[in-house]
Amino acid sequence: MQSHTRHQLKQDRFTDATKEAMHWSVEHRNALMIAVIVLLAVVVGGLGYMQYAAAQNEKASLVLADAIRIVNAPIITADQPANPDVKSYATVAERAGAAHDAFLKVANDFPGTANGKYARYLAGVAAMEKGDNAEAEKLLKEVAGYGKDNTALAKMGLAALYRDQNKLDDAARMYREVIALNAPIMPRTTAQLELAQMLEPKQPAEAIKVYEEVLKQEEDARKEQAAKSGTKTTGDATSVLANAATTQKSPLEEAVTKKLAELRGKK
Repeated sequence: MQSHTRHQLKQDRFTDATKEAMHWSVEHRNALMIAVIVLLAVVVGGLGYMQYAAAQNEKASLVLADAIRIVNAPIITADQPANPDVKSYATVAERAGAAHDAFLKVANDFPGTANGKYARYLAGVAAMEKGDNAEAEKLLKEVAGYGKDNTALAKMGLAALYRDQNKLDDAARMYREVIALNAPIMPRTTAQLELAQMLEPKQPAEAIKVYEEVLKQEEDARKEQAAKSGTKTTGDATSVLANAATTQKSPLEEAVTKKLAELRGKK
């Protein structure tokens, strides 16, 4: 009897709640309809924008491909026969200038697309190649605000630019920021090796620290892989080969170990 009473109370509460909800819905019908319409508009608008963005990015990729062809165009000096069917340039700087203009046009025509942002980075690299350091720095700094991958690319470009100008402190700062980002497109190891190489001539002790970081990372990654594979508990041929692959030093570990021995021997 008590069970029936509890059940009945639940039913009554549910009925009352349903009535209240229906009553509220009737009173606020217009507001509900407006909310549904707005929600649908947001969803449809979002899908429409995604389709538009995808189409724009596709257009940008086609124009970007044409701009990239300029980078691969041959350099033909005055005493060499030129192929009239193939676009060529007299100097690297001339070709870089043409590439810069083409990349910048893609970036400006498609500023919100992934390819447009990448084109701005390439325009910065081309500006560096043609010797316009101010333009290169400006463009690369702009790209540094376009998300993790673009930021990593741009800061590696800035590091190279500062390094060429012998602004080693600025270059080191850029490398360290790329290391901290550890972006998929620019793993920290790449920046670490560049930084260590730059530090070797004047700051060998600092270079050793960076190489040691790389070595530890590689060793930790190898040990982690060995632990995941679980090869120590079995003795079949496949497991033995897998275990050897995870316990043997990688080519990078071998190279860094050799470099550390070389640097420590000079101290």
